[in-house]
Amino acid sequence: LAQPASSSSQNKPKQPNTVPTNSKPKATPLKFKLPPKGAPGKRAYAGSRSGCPVLDKRLIALVPATNIGLTIAERPTFWFYVPYQPSAKSFGKFQLLNEQQKVIYETSTRVIGTPGIIGINLPRSLETNKRYQWVFSFICDTEAPVDANVFVNGFVERVPLAPELRKKLETAKTPQQKMLLYAENGLWYDLLTTLINERRQKPQDVQLANNWKELLEQSPEVQLNELVREPIVSSHKAKE
Repeated sequence: LAQPASSSSQNKPKQPNTVPTNSKPKATPLKFKLPPKGAPGKRAYAGSRSGCPVLDKRLIALVPATNIGLTIAERPTFWFYVPYQPSAKSFGKFQLLNEQQKVIYETSTRVIGTPGIIGINLPRSLETNKRYQWVFSFICDTEAPVDANVFVNGFVERVPLAPELRKKLETAKTPQQKMLLYAENGLWYDLLTTLINERRQKPQDVQLANNWKELLEQSPEVQLNELVREPIVSSHKAKE
């Protein structure tokens, strides 16, 4: 005779074939689409000058490998990694040049909290469809010769905000959604500044940490792997 099924097997509840309600959907990767533009420049300073100490790390501008970044911002923020310890004799100098290579804006600022990433917000409005060159110099010693300064340089171009993108940005509910739109449209400075501001406000946010790594380390158009673990130490609002 067949043995009756045990009560334990009869009463064993079936496992539901559904996704738990408390699980979070996988975040969309942050993939930066590099615009088909390039410019001469030097985003990392690799030389050795007498005015600054010789270090394993370099002064680096946070820009794509093409040395140019696009923006829709009227007054974008520029970001730099400074590897040097601050001192009473050190400061940073930022210059903006027009298409005729004329300096149209210049500011100097004391740098604190480094080594780390600093930001310089531009108070001057950029015109659309014009390419500007920027130069960031770090003076380690005010008594050193001018040619002893370390510097990086590159370009920025403000592009018009397309009506379709404007509508999408206006309906975006979160900074994360805006960052995905910036990345998709190749708007480097808008993407980078939004991401950095979010990371400063939410330093323990795992998704933002992943976004940072995706942008700097996993984007072949960027390749700033050495900066992934560097702290963001300050942001300076430059004077008019």
